[in-house]
Amino acid sequence: MEGVVSTKDIWSTPPIIPPKVQQRLATDVGPLKGPKKALTPQQWRFVQEYVSNDGRVTLREAALRAGYSEGSAQAEARRLTNPKTCPHVVAAIQAYR
Repeated sequence: MEGVVSTKDIWSTPPIIPPKVQQRLATDVGPLKGPKKALTPQQWRFVQEYVSNDGRVTLREAALRAGYSEGSAQAEARRLTNPKTCPHVVAAIQAYR
């Protein structure tokens, strides 16, 4: 059967992570300023969803699976992976990898 893609083929391909996301997540956040900020349960779930399915889910999908609303998932995912606004989340993603 030519042209049929199996689930095995999909999971054996390397993940595709957009360059902008790679750059944001590779940014060295350095030591966090002030008291260490703990991740909320929803932020931790986002980190787990994104890292465990590395490159196989979009940031939006990871945010939806973490419980963010359909309307704000994309914006929240972008905010959570921005080292300037949420360095503690980016540091958690880097450490969890």
